[in-house]
Amino acid sequence: MADDVLRLCLDTHLLVALKFNKRSTPRSQSIGPDSHYETSSYFLMDCIENGGNETAVIQMVVSLGMLDDMADSLESLGFRKESAMAIADGMAGMAQSGPKLEEVHLVLGGTGLMALGHSQQTALETALAGRAHVLATNAVSSYVTEQTHAEVLERSERRGVDLAEVAIYSSADRSVVIALPHKVARWLKDGIFPDAETIRALYPGSPQMKS
Repeated sequence: MADDVLRLCLDTHLLVALKFNKRSTPRSQSIGPDSHYETSSYFLMDCIENGGNETAVIQMVVSLGMLDDMADSLESLGFRKESAMAIADGMAGMAQSGPKLEEVHLVLGGTGLMALGHSQQTALETALAGRAHVLATNAVSSYVTEQTHAEVLERSERRGVDLAEVAIYSSADRSVVIALPHKVARWLKDGIFPDAETIRALYPGSPQMKS
């Protein structure tokens, strides 16, 4: 494995979908387009749980606020409160220990300054506070607003709607890649360490449009 630790954040909706759909195997009960079992989202979670893959050691970046939101969402979807809290506690423990038993990586909370929806604000601020290289989400476009000024590197069109697939958000001192789970999974499988500089170099010139 590489010496560098890839700090990976999965947004709250993705965490909820992973836990809900693992229990509810029928596709009719799945949440989101990337939620059925053995998809790229599960590959990413497996990488986190196993400490990484051949490309990089992987550290999960998550916040107490995200875990609270995840537990509340799971409970609203039919999980017992105790089970939802146990799942959140397990993720907190995994984030705190890290793949190399380094210092605590659990983020206590964001700054509340992002002009985004609650879930997106919490996830992006957590990614920044936790020094994440990449934020995986099924809704990249939700992070691309006039307020964030995120740079879109790849787009696609689905049912006549223009959607972002890969973007980069840059703050004063840090840039975070925001991408669909299957993009992040493919980079890791191809031996690409997906920090902002590396991913930006994969998209020279204007943003790409796929049909």
